[in-house]
Amino acid sequence: MTLEDSTTYQLVLNKGAALGEARGEARGITLGAIEEARGMVLRLGRLRFGPPPEGIVAAVQGVTDRERLELMAERLFTAAGWDDLIQPR
Repeated sequence: MTLEDSTTYQLVLNKGAALGEARGEARGITLGAIEEARGMVLRLGRLRFGPPPEGIVAAVQGVTDRERLELMAERLFTAAGWDDLIQPR
């Protein structure tokens, strides 16, 4: 019998794979939430300020912090325009 045939070894491998899958799933959920927040900022911003300049789209797409995107969404009510909206505070 080899180590690879051991039920204990197989159990350890399976638990490691499951842990990796869980981490991958959590990362996917986080990335999806960030992408959704970016889309929301751009959609609502279009309604308020009109079409965004290309540089603004790139700036919003470059934001990787969901909290910052949520703050930008909140500032849609008070910002004077696209440039004001994307300025970090």
